[in-house]
Amino acid sequence: MMIRLYHLYFLLSLTLIFSYPVVSSPTKEVQSIEVSGSHRLNIESIKSLLPIKKGDNITEEKIHGALTEMYSSKFFSHVDINYDRGILYLKIVEVPVIADISVEGERGISKGDIKAEVHSSLRSPFQKSLASQDVRRLLSLYNRHGYNKTSIEYSTVDLDENRISLSFKINEGYKTKIKEIEIKGSKAFSSRELKRQLLSKKQKWWRFLSKRDVYDKERMEQELLMLKSFYGFEGYLDFKVVSNRGVYTEEGKYYSWFIEIEEGDRSKLRHITIENPYKDLDSRKIRELVKLNQGEILKLSKVQSSQRAISDYISESGYSSSLVTFDFNRVESEIDSSPSYDLVYKIMKTPRIYVREFNINGNNKTLDTVILREINVKEGDILNMSLLGRGEQQVQKLGYFSSATVRPISIVGDGSRKDIEIRVAEKQTGSINGGVGWSTLSGFTIDLGISNSNYKGTGNNVSIDVEVGSRIKSGSVSIFDPYFFGEKASGGFVLSYRESNYTSLEGLNYEEDQVSLTLSSGWEYFNNLTNTWRLTALRDNYVNEELGYNFDNGITDLQLVSQNLIYDLTTYHLDARTRDGLLLSWGAGYAGFFGTENYLKNDFSAGLYFAFFNNAIQFKSVAKYGTIQEINNKPLKQQYGYILGGDSFRGFDFGGVSPKLNLNTTASYRSEWMLSGTNEFSFPLGLPKMYEVKGLLFSDYGVTGDATDNVKKGVEDLQNGAYPDAVILYSNKIRVSAGVGITWNSPMGPLALSWAIPIVEEPWDQKRLFWLTFRSTF
Repeated sequence: MMIRLYHLYFLLSLTLIFSYPVVSSPTKEVQSIEVSGSHRLNIESIKSLLPIKKGDNITEEKIHGALTEMYSSKFFSHVDINYDRGILYLKIVEVPVIADISVEGERGISKGDIKAEVHSSLRSPFQKSLASQDVRRLLSLYNRHGYNKTSIEYSTVDLDENRISLSFKINEGYKTKIKEIEIKGSKAFSSRELKRQLLSKKQKWWRFLSKRDVYDKERMEQELLMLKSFYGFEGYLDFKVVSNRGVYTEEGKYYSWFIEIEEGDRSKLRHITIENPYKDLDSRKIRELVKLNQGEILKLSKVQSSQRAISDYISESGYSSSLVTFDFNRVESEIDSSPSYDLVYKIMKTPRIYVREFNINGNNKTLDTVILREINVKEGDILNMSLLGRGEQQVQKLGYFSSATVRPISIVGDGSRKDIEIRVAEKQTGSINGGVGWSTLSGFTIDLGISNSNYKGTGNNVSIDVEVGSRIKSGSVSIFDPYFFGEKASGGFVLSYRESNYTSLEGLNYEEDQVSLTLSSGWEYFNNLTNTWRLTALRDNYVNEELGYNFDNGITDLQLVSQNLIYDLTTYHLDARTRDGLLLSWGAGYAGFFGTENYLKNDFSAGLYFAFFNNAIQFKSVAKYGTIQEINNKPLKQQYGYILGGDSFRGFDFGGVSPKLNLNTTASYRSEWMLSGTNEFSFPLGLPKMYEVKGLLFSDYGVTGDATDNVKKGVEDLQNGAYPDAVILYSNKIRVSAGVGITWNSPMGPLALSWAIPIVEEPWDQKRLFWLTFRSTF
C-alpha cells in the first residue's frame, strides 16, 4: 500500500513539473532610442555615433562602452544613458563648434606661419586641451624666432547655434639680438673663418631684413654640429666643444654667445679595410675608389666621397639595396704623437634586385612618358640606385613640379624585384610676364611675354615675346620639344622680327630690319657634351648712311646652317651662384645655298672658373676667337662681321675697338676676325647673401681684324672720287682695359654697373668709361 502511494506521489510531481510554465529572468531589449539636448547635430547623426542600436540587449558593460565612445567623438561635453522599459534615453550636452579663428597682436611673424602652428580648426568641436597645446606651440614658434618675454592667451566668444569664436591674443615682447659671438681655443683656423661656418651673425644695422642676428636656441645647437663637421672635413676627428654658454644683457634684449673648443691634432690614416661580401665584385676595384692613402690626413670629406663612390659602384652592379657604412678605430702609437685611425668600410650583402614596374602619382596634367624618359632605368632592368637618383634630379630640373621623388617599393612575397614609385606635385608652368629695363646700348625697353614650358603636359615649351623700346622693336614665336625625335634629341623653331635704330649712337649709326625663321635640333652625346644644329632663313634690310657711304646698304637674303658644340665640365654652386671647372664651345655656320650671301663662320670660346672661400668668391678667365671668310668671291657685307666694344669690352664704346674711316672716326666697321677675353673676380661685399650684391674687379682685352673686302673696295671708290685722303684706320695691337663694378640682383630686377679705363689703346679708339644695365619684371 505504501509503495503504491509513493508511486502515485512521484507521478503527480512529474506532472506538475512538466505542466507548470517556465519563467526566465526579464531581458533588457532596446525597443526605441530617445535623444535629448541636441541643437546643432541632427538626431540620426547622434544615433549613428552610439554603438548601441535598436534590438540590442542592454548590459552595464555596453552602457559603459557607449559612454566612452560618445566622449571620444569630441562632440559632447556631457552624456547620460538610461534604460527604462525598453526605451534607451540618451541625454547630451554638445561641445560648441569653432566658427572663427582669429589672431591679434602679431607683427614680426606672419599670420600664415602662426596659423600653421594652430591645430584647432574651423567647423570642429572646441577642445580646451587642444587650444592650450596651440598656445604652447605658438610660444615655441616665437622662441625659435628669437622673441623674448612673449605671452599668448586664448579666449572664446559664444555665438548662436552653439558656436564660438576662438581668438589668440599675442604680446610679442621683443627680439633678442646677438650682440657678440666669441670662439676660443682655435689654433688651425682664425676666429673669423670659424664664424663663417655659423649661420648666426652679430647684429649689424644692415641685417634688419635678416633673422640670422636673432637668438635662436635650436639653430645654435645645429650650428655646433656644423662646426664639428667642418673640423671633421679638415681631418680633426678629435675635435670637441668644451663649453657652450650664453649671457643675456639689457633685460634679455641682447645675447652674447661664448664657445670654447678643443681642436686636437689632425688625424692620420693608418690602414684601410674593405669588408666585401660579394665574390663577383673585385675588392681591388673597390679599394681604388677610396681616395685616401696610408699616412694621409684623414679628412671626412674624402671618406664620405669615397663612400658614395663605393655605393654607386655596388648599385650599378645590381646590388641596389646594399648599404655602405664606415667606421674609425683609433690606434695608439708610441712613435707618432698625432692621432691615427684605421678606416673600415662595411658593405651589407643583399640579393640583386630588378625593376618590375613604374607607378606615377600626382601628374594630373603631365604625361607619364614625359617623366619616364628622364629616368634611364626601364622595367626589367637591374635596379640601379645611382641612375634612379640622377633620374630624380632630371625630373626636378624639368621645372614642371614643385616636388618630385623617385624611390623603390618592396613587393610582398617577391624579394628579387621592386616597383618604382614616382610622386610629383605639379605647379603652374604657364606665365605672363613683363619687364622694363634700360641699358647704355638698347636704351629704355618694355617687354611682354607669354609662355608655357609644359604645354598640355607634353613637355613642349611654347612662348610669344614682344619688346618695344627707344631703339629696338622685336617680336618672336617659338616652340621647343626636348624629345622631338623620341629620344633626347630636341627640335623646335623660332619665328622672329627685329627692328633696330642705332643712328643716335656714335660707333654704330645704322638702321636694320630683320625677319627670320630658325629650325633647330639638339642632343646630348653624354653627360657633359651637347650639340645643337640650326637652319635659318633670314631677310635683312640694312641702312647706314654715315658708316659706309652706302657701301653695304640694301636687302640681304640669307640661308644659314650652323651648329654649336658645348663641352661643360663645370660644377654650379646654386647657393652662391658660382661655378668651378672648364667650359668649352665651338660654333660654326655656313651661309650659301640660294641666298645673296656666301660665307663660313667659326667661333671658339674657352672659360676657366674657380670658386674660393666656401664658393663665395669667383674667378673666371674667358677667351673668345671668331673668324668669318667669304666664299665664291661674294663680297661679305660688313653687318655680318665682328664688332668689339661696349659690354663685350668694357672701357670702350660700341665698336670702339674696330676699324675706322679717318673721315668719320665715330663710325666703326665690322671686321673678318676678332679676339677678346676677360679675367674677372666677383666677390660679396659683406652684405647678407639674400641681397645678392657682389663687387667686380676685372681686366678685358681684345682686338679685331681689318675691315671686310667690301668696305675696302668702297673706300677705294672714295679715294678715286671726292675723298682722295680716305684711309681705313686699323691696328692689330691688342687693347687692354681694367675696372671695377657692382652687380645686384635687386627686388626690382638685376642691375649691373661698371667703370673701366683703357690701359692699351689707339688714338682713334672710342672710349666709354661707364656702363649700366638694369632690368625689372612685373
